[in-house]
Amino acid sequence: MRFSVRIGFCAAFATAVGGNQVKNVVAAFLITGMLVASSAFAQTVNGSIGGTVTDASGAVIPNATVTAVGIDTGVTTKTTTNATGSYEFPSLPQGNYRVSAEMTGFQEAVISPVVLDVTAQVRLNLTLSVAGGASRVEVVAAGESPLLTSSAIVAGVVTGQQILDHYCPN
Repeated sequence: MRFSVRIGFCAAFATAVGGNQVKNVVAAFLITGMLVASSAFAQTVNGSIGGTVTDASGAVIPNATVTAVGIDTGVTTKTTTNATGSYEFPSLPQGNYRVSAEMTGFQEAVISPVVLDVTAQVRLNLTLSVAGGASRVEVVAAGESPLLTSSAIVAGVVTGQQILDHYCPN
């Protein structure tokens, strides 16, 4: 019974307003809704680098300073590790980076180059050794960065005509 009332209302509304006008109103609402929804899922061209800083025994190092330097741009971004030794650079532009970690009493650890692609999420764990004679340990990656990256990109373009054809068939 509820279904028939809805059909009756829609039929009466379509007759009163005119079939094409209803179709145009529905299409306008759908397109507006898609535009508003797409802004919530805006495309990003940045990636992220994150990981954990530990000592040689595997113990986490809180409050270590982690620095990401854009090799091509020279832009420096710094953060510190939290209580669990984790750090995150949540939004870095695509490019090659030099990532380092340092803490008083430890040698600086450096990994370069770190290749960050668009929307890539690079996991980069750094290990600090107890300070001795040398004050820096640098790892230089040959060729492409052998880092694990993850991405969940689903992309496509939907035209206005495709929306109309799908939601407002003739």
